[in-house]
Amino acid sequence: MSRRMRRGIAGLGVAALGAMAMPVGAAQAAGFGASWQMNEKTGAAVDSSGNQNNGTLHGGIVRTGSGYHFDGSSGYVSVPNSASLNPGSGNITLTAKFTLDSAPASGKDYDLVRKGLAGTKGGDYKMEVLSSGKALCLFRGTNGVSVTGGSNLGTGTHTVKCVKTSSAVKLIVDGSTKASKSAAAGPISNTSSVFLGAKPGDDWTKGLVDFITIT
Repeated sequence: MSRRMRRGIAGLGVAALGAMAMPVGAAQAAGFGASWQMNEKTGAAVDSSGNQNNGTLHGGIVRTGSGYHFDGSSGYVSVPNSASLNPGSGNITLTAKFTLDSAPASGKDYDLVRKGLAGTKGGDYKMEVLSSGKALCLFRGTNGVSVTGGSNLGTGTHTVKCVKTSSAVKLIVDGSTKASKSAAAGPISNTSSVFLGAKPGDDWTKGLVDFITIT
C-alpha cells in the first residue's frame, strides 16, 4: 500500500470518529437552565428550554395566557431539583419580567425565583423585590454575594436580571446595570427544588409575572 493511500485511509478514520462524536455533543446541547414562559392555560408550568424542568402550580395563581398572576398569599410554582438547575462553578443568569400590584409591605419581600435557603448545603441563589422597591440578587456557594439596586419596581413593568460569573455578581434592571460586586460566590449545587413566586410559606409575590428564565 502506498504512503498516499495510507494517509487517505487515516483521514477517513478521523472523519468517521468526528461523525460518531457529534451525537454526544447534540445530546448535551440542552445543557443548563430553564425557561418558564407562563403562557399555558392548563396543566404544568412548562419549561421550554428542553431540559424538562416543568413545574406544579399551587394556591392562588390566575393564568392570563401571557403570564401568571400570583395572589400574594398562597400562589407559587414548585420545580423538582435537577442537574440542569445547579450551575456548579459555571455562570448563571436569573431573569424575570413582571408587573407587581405594589411593592411589598415594610419588612417583607417578594421572592421571584429561588433555589435553596440560607442554610442549605451546597449553597443557594435567589431574586427578590424588596419593600424599598429595589431588587436583590443573591448567590451563595463557598461565599455569599448579594447586590441590590433599581427603584420603584412596585409600579410598572420591569425586567430584572441577576448575573453571576466566576468573579462577580451583577444586577441589571430594564437593560441598565444598577449594581455590581467583584467577588467570587463559589460553586452552587444543592438538592432543593426551585420555587417561583414565593419561598414558599413566606415572601409571597403579588402581581403578574410574564416569564422567568435560568440560563
